[in-house]
Amino acid sequence: RGHGTLTRLNMNDFELSGVDSIDIPTTIRTQVPSFPDFKLRGFMGGFASGYYGMLVPFYNADFNGLIARFKTMDSTLDSNLQELNLMLDRDNPNLYKGYRGGFASLWQAVLE
Repeated sequence: RGHGTLTRLNMNDFELSGVDSIDIPTTIRTQVPSFPDFKLRGFMGGFASGYYGMLVPFYNADFNGLIARFKTMDSTLDSNLQELNLMLDRDNPNLYKGYRGGFASLWQAVLE
């Protein structure tokens, strides 16, 4: 299983004091329902778009479609963690999972 640790480096404080991290699977999310999701792990890369960072879902004992989004500029990483489960698509429940990368273009994000 992949880990769910997210680490942020402050480029203006490139010392150990500028390192911040959270364990995503145990972090309370800022959405309804707000409880932690222990399956929110196993990412393959990520990208930034505006104020947000996105982690690309890949494999956590099974290929998954759980995207994690967080505000990159918040003072703490755990203050705005959100999840989007792409596998909840009613027409194609097993289609949107197991990505290896992604990028953002203006207002849209693309996963590959």
